[in-house]
Amino acid sequence: MRRLAFLLALTACGGAGEPGEGDAATPLDTGAVDTGPVDTGPRDATVDGCATACFAWDPWPSGPVAYRRVQTRCNFSGATPGRCPPGFACGPSVDVPFDALTREERVCVPAGELPALRVPTIEPPPTPPAPSPVELLLAWPDGSPARGTLRVLDASGAAAFAGSAAGALELALAPGLYTVSFSAPATPRAPAWVRGGELRVGAGGRVALPLARATLDLEAAPADGTLVLLHAESGVVTRAPLADAPARLPVLPGAHAAHLETPAGHHALGSVEAPGTLHLEAPRLALEGAATVDGAPAAGATVLFHDLDGDARVEVPVREGRYAAQLHPGRWAVYLDARDAPGLPPVRALVEPALTLEGDGLFDVAASRVRLRGVLTVDGAEAPSGGDDARLGYLQLVDELGVASRGVDVAPGGAFDADLLATRADVRFLGTHPALPRLPTIVASGARPSDVPVRWDLPTRWLEVRLTVNGRPLPEGRLDVAGGRGVVLIEPADGGTRQELPLPPRGAAIAGARVPPGVWRVRYRNALHPTMPRAERSVGEVDLREESEAELVADLEVVELAIDAPVAALLRFTDLEEEAHAMVPLSSGRATTWLFGGVYRVRRASDGRLLSGWLRLRP
Repeated sequence: MRRLAFLLALTACGGAGEPGEGDAATPLDTGAVDTGPVDTGPRDATVDGCATACFAWDPWPSGPVAYRRVQTRCNFSGATPGRCPPGFACGPSVDVPFDALTREERVCVPAGELPALRVPTIEPPPTPPAPSPVELLLAWPDGSPARGTLRVLDASGAAAFAGSAAGALELALAPGLYTVSFSAPATPRAPAWVRGGELRVGAGGRVALPLARATLDLEAAPADGTLVLLHAESGVVTRAPLADAPARLPVLPGAHAAHLETPAGHHALGSVEAPGTLHLEAPRLALEGAATVDGAPAAGATVLFHDLDGDARVEVPVREGRYAAQLHPGRWAVYLDARDAPGLPPVRALVEPALTLEGDGLFDVAASRVRLRGVLTVDGAEAPSGGDDARLGYLQLVDELGVASRGVDVAPGGAFDADLLATRADVRFLGTHPALPRLPTIVASGARPSDVPVRWDLPTRWLEVRLTVNGRPLPEGRLDVAGGRGVVLIEPADGGTRQELPLPPRGAAIAGARVPPGVWRVRYRNALHPTMPRAERSVGEVDLREESEAELVADLEVVELAIDAPVAALLRFTDLEEEAHAMVPLSSGRATTWLFGGVYRVRRASDGRLLSGWLRLRP
């Protein structure tokens, strides 16, 4: 792999900064850096691909002095246009656009050495001021002391305090800006909320934590409900069980989205302003009826109602063949759940996909038992019968609401046989045998199983991926670690479950799998190999809707990057094309990392300081 150097230091050409002076780049005294305008053009022409001059940029011409540092790109003495002196070679191209400036060049570098990409110095953080005693006061607007859980975080995210607090608390804090969160339990005096905000601390003394509250007067509150309030401004959620809540509930001032949860379901109450009054009465209706399987009482089963217009679920037991439920008006899906019912198939069946309720009524939940049996073929031929597994995989029935039943085992050879409750569903197969797709594959759409034997065919495609790195084989991995060389990821182009295919630790980097028909995205991911980027990268897309097999050959562009750092730091390289991040920890001195070719922004992770503009890396 081609190597590049990323030097976190200030440099210039020669002693005076003119091209041709001295034998190499030497550090500049940071105290003598000129922060004025910098000539962004070359001082000599670039001939036949190799530069013969220094280039200098100021990436922050209008920023603070601490951020304005001259950057240079140097050639070595003795270079003539179009030629490099003995012992030197024309180095690889590196694009270094800063803001609107773009300069592409090739430079003469010592043979076998690394060309240098120079960016501003990572300055060590200033020494923090000494802490002083600070008395933090926690009180409600009426002066009553506040009790709860307090967290105080400094600018680095470290906890200066975390624990219980009441009234007043003495801490040793350095001057600065802190992030504070305070959680108070619900009482007649205090709202149940979490306050997140900023607190500026000076040089000691008393500091009051500003706490705000208002009250909501609750009317017609059901004792079996829970009021959920979402504060519009802060996003803070207050949950108040109404059996224990005061008639005047303390909350944050401002607008709240109110929601009532009861055994009859969930009911939206709209927006309410605090302070104010909230009427909690929500309409309920009574629904009852028989619950049977093949006309017999479904003893031990449960009738489950799912709110189609929200996320509420109401479960009621079946007793002596009947159920009784209280529900909010609306549209509900009705299931009979027999998974814990003795003597019945352990499945959940959709009985009614959309039941509209406007008032009290009767509704019988009637299901029937069916025997799902048949044989599964693969691409029109008999399914595999060998292997160490006791099954080839399993069938799943997915109803029209997307709810999946339990799996039905498919034995070697493709036979399956199971008792179910009748429902209309799509049938999909998930393989456990290595010769079959491990990702969901539809084998029957809109099927309604009956006692008649069925014959379903499993269509498959063969997808093979071959990878190289910069035109060469992937570095070999460890034999004792699965995925030590990286893994190939395949996923449907329209979304869905991923499958990981570990690459072999030796030889050609080839991975293959049986997959369902469709369009497949292919990616490479490495988490273990030390000389490959510890990141993920797209390598292509394959259309297998019509073709029976396909081979994807892809070359990964990888750059080895040497980094010189005057101080320890954690760098974040953001790949702008893949929208992915690579974190590179540095100790003082030189470090080496590997990145995929692409365009990056480099920042210091601790404070987000930008260390480079657009950084384009190519092998």
